Amino acid sequence: MTDERGYLLVEMTVTLAILVIVLAVGSAFFFFCSRTYSEGEKKTIVQSNARLAANFITKEVRYANKISTSSFNTCHCLKLEDNTLTEIIKKDGVIQSTREITRDSCLTDLSFRLESDDQGKAVLFFKITGGDEMLRNDYKIESEVLLVNIRDLNGVTLEGSEIFFTKPTVEE
Repeated sequence: MTDERGYLLVEMTVTLAILVIVLAVGSAFFFFCSRTYSEGEKKTIVQSNARLAANFITKEVRYANKISTSSFNTCHCLKLEDNTLTEIIKKDGVIQSTREITRDSCLTDLSFRLESDDQGKAVLFFKITGGDEMLRNDYKIESEVLLVNIRDLNGVTLEGSEIFFTKPTVEE
């Protein structure tokens, strides 16, 4: 008769080795999933903010009466400030209000180009770039807006990182 109380040292070593392998694979899988989720979340935030900025620019500028890359005495200004799209409203040369349009500070570049199309209509082209140090690639949106109330730019092309415009006033 043999005494079979307890475990042998070899059995304990094999069990611990299997446990270490299972834990190593499990933790590697966990960290991979965690990193992938974080990257996806960052990408979603950048894309959402870039789309929000593009939609806002399109909506605000489409019916502008006057537009330029240099300031007017009374105007709206759209520009990138602290990596967020910012709208500044000036009246008689004094800033009346400033508001951030995008929620997160993830936009890295904003550029505007104003020119006439083949039929002489004014078109605003803009490019928005967003990114994060965690993301491998930047997210870019390039779009154009037909300026309904501006007829002719006299062949002049304007480029800049901010745009100034006036909106039509609503008569009551």
